[in-house]
Amino acid sequence: MKNTKGKTTHYFHSGAVMSTVGMGPKLVIGFEMYKPGQDAVAKDEGELNVGKRLISSVVKSHRKLIDVVVYDALACNSIWINHCKDLGIDAIVRAKNNNNNSLRLARKTVNKTEVVEFWECEKGFEKVEVYESTFTMDNVEPPLRFVKFAIKHTNKQHTQIMIVTTCMDIWRLRPCLK
Repeated sequence: MKNTKGKTTHYFHSGAVMSTVGMGPKLVIGFEMYKPGQDAVAKDEGELNVGKRLISSVVKSHRKLIDVVVYDALACNSIWINHCKDLGIDAIVRAKNNNNNSLRLARKTVNKTEVVEFWECEKGFEKVEVYESTFTMDNVEPPLRFVKFAIKHTNKQHTQIMIVTTCMDIWRLRPCLK
């Protein structure tokens, strides 16, 4: 790929890597390079295209190895979620405050619900409260699950992590936080 700033032209390679997550060794199970001319120059659109090609090739090669894919907030959209559904795998995607109307509604709804799980003395956290609801995202057929982790850290700071997932049968939410 090529990037020109002023009179200087920089040439570089860029790609995406898929690895296992969780406890134990992190194994790389696939990688995909950006394709100049096929992937947009804009980081977000190009990264999503490369990610879609990568997950398609990994699922084709290792179908029995992949059942859930985890991605950052860039993929919190109907394009990525539908792509994963079409491949027959579940998606867990980080949700952030953005202008997506369906996510705003889901956040409002979950803020009015009762705590579904509560953990104390979790690693690095004083307490974690978990809230969840289902919602419908534009252009995605079945309802999705919206989960909010309200975290109180040992230093008394408060943060929250929100995820959107197609996984309706994961009843233990603690692994989703990790």
